[in-house]
Amino acid sequence: MIRIANCSVDWVSDTIKVALYDETQNLSANVEFMSQVSATEFAGSGYARATVVNKSITLDGNAVNFAGDATFSSVSAGADDVQFAIYYKEVTDDT
Repeated sequence: MIRIANCSVDWVSDTIKVALYDETQNLSANVEFMSQVSATEFAGSGYARATVVNKSITLDGNAVNFAGDATFSSVSAGADDVQFAIYYKEVTDDT
């Protein structure tokens, strides 16, 4: 959210991707690159990070709502359960 608020990420125009993680990942505001959190990324067969499409931003009173669609197809069970997702701006590649 910090990068969206200071306009270094454009939710609608930028390529936004989403990655899935298990419960062992500890996040902090200091994470800037996907390589800093890749160790605990979901590892189910057929899994790949997804690109968010049909993105929009709407205002509802004082709330800003970010919407978009991401599809994970053909993902089988992994060693860990998915606990959360990280949305990120792809700059040059997925790292």
